[in-house]
Amino acid sequence: MAGSESGHLAVVNCIVGLARHSPTWPHPLSDLGFKPYLLGQRFRLRETNEIVSPDAVLVSHDANFVLLAEAKSGTTVDPEQIRRCKALEREDVAQHVTVSNPLQLRHEVMVACFADDLMWVAKNYADAGIEVPIIAIGEESISHSGARFQLEALNQAFAGALEISSEMARPTQYVPFDSNSSPGDVADRILRHIITFMYQRLPRFSTDQLIREFYGDYISLLSDKEEGDVRRLVRNVLSVASKTHLRDYIGMEPGRSSSDWWVIRHSPYEMRPEHRSKSLEAIKRRAARIIADLRMEPWPPEQLQFYWD
Repeated sequence: MAGSESGHLAVVNCIVGLARHSPTWPHPLSDLGFKPYLLGQRFRLRETNEIVSPDAVLVSHDANFVLLAEAKSGTTVDPEQIRRCKALEREDVAQHVTVSNPLQLRHEVMVACFADDLMWVAKNYADAGIEVPIIAIGEESISHSGARFQLEALNQAFAGALEISSEMARPTQYVPFDSNSSPGDVADRILRHIITFMYQRLPRFSTDQLIREFYGDYISLLSDKEEGDVRRLVRNVLSVASKTHLRDYIGMEPGRSSSDWWVIRHSPYEMRPEHRSKSLEAIKRRAARIIADLRMEPWPPEQLQFYWD
């Protein structure tokens, strides 16, 4: 993973957005028939038996073409990751990607980064002797730098700067968190949603149910390994919460052989209206304490930036 966790995830969402037909984000890859296919898929190089996991796999089934996309943020660049991606053979990719005619499958590697990081990213690849197309995402436009694409239609799609209008915004909904997200960031997302479960009067919920609440249909984008890693990360956060500051509110359901089901022990929505507000604030403060602990940030919460209201 390159750069900060949140920055890396933001670039991944932008990549997925390029291949989704949405009025709120440029979609040149979608216009060419590309669709998001897999996130975090592990490919094995036949020649060396090495494993490489590009951040996103985008596929045009009709064109039998696969884009292996790497997201870069900050100033940490791993040229070897790109070398391994570029070393993948057609057969290596075809084992995990379905196209109309596997025998005619073509693939190439691209990099996406924020425009502020472009100079550093491009220099590191150039110094390593790596030629790769780079998509730079700015505040007002998206542009193509670095090497040309093998697929000429891609060069034409990115021939000029793609405007990001004032009605557009960088997408965040496709991948709310991933296996590289910090436990504190995951806790910040999922603990507040448990209050929603309480409001819905749910007596219990599963780890998978909680994950689906965030990913929706996009859960299908996760590779088997990535989905398993995300599940373990969410499960670990819930385990910490149920054993520490939220133990009065949630816990592992008794009698279950795994920690995939959780019972809501106490809900403020079961209280009389005059006591409900105070109980909700208590839960929020306890959740904030868990998030701070996982992020190794200071406490009390007056020193935190905590936006739930």
